Amino acid sequence: MGENFLYTSTLCGAMRSGVIIGTKIIDPYKFYETLLPAILAHDAIKGRPHGQYEINCPELIPFVSAGVGRRTENEDDYVSRKGRFGVAQYLKREYAATVEVCRVIVYTREAMFADPDMQRTEQGQRELAFLIANPHLTHALITVLADAGPPSPLTPQTLVHNLAGGNNEALAWTADVIRAKAAECEAYWREWCVVAD
Repeated sequence: MGENFLYTSTLCGAMRSGVIIGTKIIDPYKFYETLLPAILAHDAIKGRPHGQYEINCPELIPFVSAGVGRRTENEDDYVSRKGRFGVAQYLKREYAATVEVCRVIVYTREAMFADPDMQRTEQGQRELAFLIANPHLTHALITVLADAGPPSPLTPQTLVHNLAGGNNEALAWTADVIRAKAAECEAYWREWCVVAD
C-alpha cells in the first residue's frame, strides 16, 4: 500500500464541517497520523465479511469526542437535527460522555463497490465515481465510533435498514443473531442517546 491508500468517505460524519451528529474528530491531524499505522497493522482477512472490518483503536481516544451520552429527563438537554434517517432528537454535545472505547469501520475498495447503498443512492454513486477516478485508494474510513460504557450497537434505524438490504453483512445473520442484536439495541438505547452539536 502506498502512502495515500486511505480516504474518508462522505458517509463518515465525524469530521464534516458544521453540525456533527455522533462521534466527532476533534484533532484531525493527530487522528489520521495515529489511524494509518493501525489500518496497516490490521489483518483484514480476519475482519468483517466482504472487506468490511472494525478496528479497535484505543490510541485514538484523545482525538475524539464521544458519540453518545446518558439520556436525561430534561427536554432542554436535547436538540433537533437532520440525520441520515430524517429529523430526530439528539442529546447536546456538552453532555457527551467520556470516551472509553474508540473503533473505526473501514471498507476495502472492493467492499465499497459491493455495498448495496453505494449502488442505489446518489451519494453512493458519487463515492464510486471518486474511487474510479482514484485507483490508488484501497481503503475508505466509513465510521468512527467513540463509545462510553458498553460499545454501542447499531441504532434501531440502522438495524432495520441493514435487515432491509442496506448492508451485505446482514445477509448472513440468522434469526437468533437478529433477535440478539435487537435485544442489545433496545437495552442500550434506553440508557444512551446519540449526541449532536
